[in-house]
Amino acid sequence: MPNRSDFASVPAELAGRPQWLCWSLEMKGGKMTKVPRDAKTGGAGSSTDPSTWATFDEACAAYEDVRYGFSGIGFVIAGDRSVTGLDLEHVLDEEGRLDPDYQWVVDEAGTYIEVSPSGDGLYLLFLGGKPEGVEKCKEAQGNGCVVEMYDRSRFFTFTGNVYVDANGVCHDNIGNSPELLAKVCEMWLAPVPAPAAHQRKMLTFALDDQEVFELMYLSVKGEGNRALMEGDTSGSNGDNSAEDLALCNRLAFYTGKDAV
Repeated sequence: MPNRSDFASVPAELAGRPQWLCWSLEMKGGKMTKVPRDAKTGGAGSSTDPSTWATFDEACAAYEDVRYGFSGIGFVIAGDRSVTGLDLEHVLDEEGRLDPDYQWVVDEAGTYIEVSPSGDGLYLLFLGGKPEGVEKCKEAQGNGCVVEMYDRSRFFTFTGNVYVDANGVCHDNIGNSPELLAKVCEMWLAPVPAPAAHQRKMLTFALDDQEVFELMYLSVKGEGNRALMEGDTSGSNGDNSAEDLALCNRLAFYTGKDAV
């Protein structure tokens, strides 16, 4: 069981804020879920209720208190958009090697990164908010990875397991990287503008089915699109419905139809 010393790497900019919760791993809806808990009382915690938040020291002490049996501590990303959390799920293999498709994120992040509780994901914490107007927070990738980004009303669990990349760089300092956040949003989270009416008509009648498929396969998510079109849902991490919906929306975009 980790102790307070394992969280010594938490950046001072976050440790100094009274925005901490504990969490318990509990069965909810048929799956294990990280449930937020109030470090001061042991009761329910909430990312939107400041009365359930605690200081960093209070959260660490409650986590070490065997009476509660908490699984860890977590930082609340509040509504002031002063901190953004980026969650890259299922991007590390069993040997801890990073999926090459996400190497550029780590290289350009310039901020605090730690390995998630599952051991196969990365949490990145930034000072500042997401680009204005980007409301989407989650995108499942065709390769089984999932990208999530939040700058309000969310809590991120902490392990204190700072990520050291293949070059030996220890990512233990939090930073402000608006260019990186904008790039992540543009690639995975920003809503795709609907084509103008005349453009939709031109796309609808100018391309046959095979040409539409080839456009999809040449896109950033081309390999994942091809796998799904061929019936391979092995990368869905159990959420086949989300993959089906994502594929339908991509088909809608390239055919000029309205997205679902």
